[in-house]
This record gives sequence, structure tokens and C-alpha cells, in this order.
Amino acid sequence: MRSRYGPSARFGFPGRINTKRHEKLVCDALENGQAEHVGTNLTVHFDGAHRRLWTFRGPQRRASGMLVVRHYGTRIFAFDFTNDAMTDFGMRGHSPTTTLNINHFWGVLASLGFIGLYSLASELRGLDWTRVDNYKLRGAGYHEEMWQRFRAGVPWTKREGDTWWFYGRSYSETLANEFDQGRSKIHQNMGPYGVGDPLWRWFTYDWDADGAWSMRFIDDAAKARWEKRQAKRTG
Repeated sequence: MRSRYGPSARFGFPGRINTKRHEKLVCDALENGQAEHVGTNLTVHFDGAHRRLWTFRGPQRRASGMLVVRHYGTRIFAFDFTNDAMTDFGMRGHSPTTTLNINHFWGVLASLGFIGLYSLASELRGLDWTRVDNYKLRGAGYHEEMWQRFRAGVPWTKREGDTWWFYGRSYSETLANEFDQGRSKIHQNMGPYGVGDPLWRWFTYDWDADGAWSMRFIDDAAKARWEKRQAKRTG
């Protein structure tokens, strides 16, 4: 499933690709509380409880608490095992190296067989929802504003200060598809022969009073322009 909101196609989600270094750092931190790789200035800190289980499906894990990854002392990734939530602190896309490190740690956790953690599922593209800057929509201000409103209203994101967290258990593919449908709708051309005059000149999408994602006029001026246009076309 391709990314809706971020540059996942550009940087790639590694899925089950682990680097030995990243996997060792995570496993050592889970066992000892902290692990560090001096050469790359990567530090992983784990504050919580962790245990390995042997099941008919093979080795699996359970954990509670928080795992935080730092690169040169700056937080770049965190996973909250207790609440099944994760964030990149807005750092994914900051640089190729930072993004690859985040992707690898994400991929490592996804491959270690933790039980009941929905946020790690690659198809949810969880870290696309935690971005500070929506690179895919850069240059399209009306899209960016619409996406920010949508993210602020869905149940699977939560903002703490400047940090966005993704909660996979609350994710709804049906609701997420409503954003795509709305974005396609306002690209509809209203001009002759279906070209020119896209609807985004007058309309946007927002949460209405009933909590539904619906189309509305951008503002009163846009509404007046639309009504004047329609009057000319029908008059």
C-alpha cells in the first residue's frame, strides 16, 4: 500500500529488513535498559519490562514501557509499548541518514515478533501521520491545511507539544479513505469540457458540527465568488 501523506515511496519502509547493528542495539536495550553504538552515535534507551515467549508460532515477545532512540543526542524515534504508539519526533525526512535510521529501527521492532502491537504494521504507514512537514503536499497550501485539519481530528493521532504520536489500534482505513476521496473531489474541474476551474478554488474539506469530514466553502469571499459564477452560468 503506497503512502498517502509522506515520502515513504522516496525513502522506503524496510519491512522485515534488519541491519545487524540496529537489531543488536534494540535487543541489548530491551535486555539491559540501554545500548550505544559509538561509531554512529546511536543510543537506544528502554525503560520498562520485556520478556520472550516460546509459542507454537515460534519465539514471540511482550513488552511494556518506552523505547527511545537518539542520534547525536537528538530523539529520532520512540515506541510506547504500553499504549501501542510511536513517533519520529518529526525527524523522518530531516536527512537521508536520519530517515534510514528511523526506518531500520521501525523495521527491527516490526520483525521481532511483539504480540498485539498494531502500530508497527507497515501497511498502516504509521510514521506518515507523525510528520511535522507534509513533503508530498508541499507547494499546495490548500492541501496542506486540509491534511492538518484531518490529522488533528482523527482518533489515531495525538499531539503532545510539538510531537505527533500514532496509535495503531485506533486506525480506520475507512476514515482515512475519506481524505483521499475529498482530495480527489476538490480536483474536479467545473469548466467547459471538464477542464479548468477546479473546485479547490472555492471549496475545502473540514470537520463539520456532527464530526463528519465534509466539503465547505473556503470562506465567505469564496462563497460569493462561487454564487456569482453560478449566476452567470445559469443566467
